[in-house]
Amino acid sequence: MLTEARNIVEVLLKHCTNAKDLAQSLQRLTETYPEANLQKLERKDNDFLVTLTVPSETDKADVETLLHNAYDEIRALRGENKDLHTLRAVDLKDALLAIAHNPVNLIQTNQQTTGDHTVTTQDNQAISAGSGSFINAGTLNATNSTLGIISGNATTSIGQLPTPIANEPDLKTALTDLQTAIESSSLNDDDKADALEQVKAIADAGSTPKDNAIQKGVKTAMKVLKGTIADLPATEDLVKVLIKIAPIVAAFFGMPAM
Repeated sequence: MLTEARNIVEVLLKHCTNAKDLAQSLQRLTETYPEANLQKLERKDNDFLVTLTVPSETDKADVETLLHNAYDEIRALRGENKDLHTLRAVDLKDALLAIAHNPVNLIQTNQQTTGDHTVTTQDNQAISAGSGSFINAGTLNATNSTLGIISGNATTSIGQLPTPIANEPDLKTALTDLQTAIESSSLNDDDKADALEQVKAIADAGSTPKDNAIQKGVKTAMKVLKGTIADLPATEDLVKVLIKIAPIVAAFFGMPAM
């Protein structure tokens, strides 16, 4: 039995923090190259390395360019359409099942530096599609896998806030300080993810700060944050930062002190 010769194509998508964008980009690629097989996805911080195989006669450079362009276009569209939202790891797997011809490896790469040594660890989850489709996620924890994505989205939302005017509440700096404190806190990853989602919600609300519905959402986010840190010692930086930024948030949105 003859086996078709195939080439490997690796495409690094920078700042890829939205699962739906990634899945839609891959779907667009397969519309042009239906013979392309997705082999592996490897997360590297906020980037994704996509590994595909294509027939030997396929222009590898064109495949790479098409995927890059598709992702950039879809990402730009999301910037104008607030209905597109970030998906969790389980949603990423569901979306990829629709385009995967073969079993796919989803790899999370983590690096930890201790002294002069950097240790790299990988969590592998096999995703299989086709007849009798199944997902073997191993010990995948959706929150752990998406903490980096949630953090990246919070950073993006904060970055979209306007530069503060002199003598006006500086929400941008306040939320940046809060995000840093959350990420370096002693909270577990689940609580960090929840807290970062509240930071993003407050940042997103900054575009229409005087809207009553928006203000209600901000109040709810601040209550969630306060509840999340309730068991932390008063000496922890996160507790201090939240107390410090609360009046800044209230002033920015024109609300009473929280």
